[in-house]
Amino acid sequence: MILTNITTVQKVLLPADSPLRNPPASLDPVEKAAWDAVRFALDMTHISYVRLVDTLEKIGHAVRKGEKQVDEPTVALVDAWSVVDNLWRLHSILRRFPRMKKSPQLEVHLRAIAAVEDLRHGIQHLDENFKSAAAREQPVLGSLSWLWTPDDPLQEGFMMAVAAGAMREGWIPMTNPGGRKFHRPIGLVTLAAFGKELELTGLVVRAVELAKGLDQGARLAVGDSPVGKADVVLALLFRSGSPPPDSETM
Repeated sequence: MILTNITTVQKVLLPADSPLRNPPASLDPVEKAAWDAVRFALDMTHISYVRLVDTLEKIGHAVRKGEKQVDEPTVALVDAWSVVDNLWRLHSILRRFPRMKKSPQLEVHLRAIAAVEDLRHGIQHLDENFKSAAAREQPVLGSLSWLWTPDDPLQEGFMMAVAAGAMREGWIPMTNPGGRKFHRPIGLVTLAAFGKELELTGLVVRAVELAKGLDQGARLAVGDSPVGKADVVLALLFRSGSPPPDSETM
């Protein structure tokens, strides 16, 4: 079964008018911090996944053209690991979110997202995993596999994988779409590291669903309350020039 693409032109996940992006002024500081934390965890997960999908498409097109890949495998792994880190952060924040009712649907999502824990802790303690990586002859940052179906109408696709680094003599897992649902043009993005495999696409879908539910809940909780101030950008103009004649230079 083919699913729609979950990435959009908009990089951030929450709508511009979401109360999570513009917390009410009436919230106490702890609640404001929690609203900001969940907002950034959701947005940063989505931003990383959107960039990851873009990089994986670039790799696919380059392979088709017979072009050599230099930077893209590392760039892809940067964002793949960022997805893992931010999903774990999202899980931890929602577990401790003040005054949040833990609905059965929320629990299902959180238990699924908890699957990132082993990989997240593995990358955090990478210095302790050199021997195990060497024993498995696997890349220290793992490998990334995905399904690429670029053409319409769909007739064929590519099972692709990247493994950056010198340690790549062992078995590199490949994504098999047989009998599985997948998104187009990039789907079933899977990170394999530390002896485990984790499908990122499905977990990002859960983050998208969580964002919708949390946004709706925040709107109901806020009602007509006036929103507070959110992001700010500052710019200070400076000009270079010769120092005054009597000034000292260091």
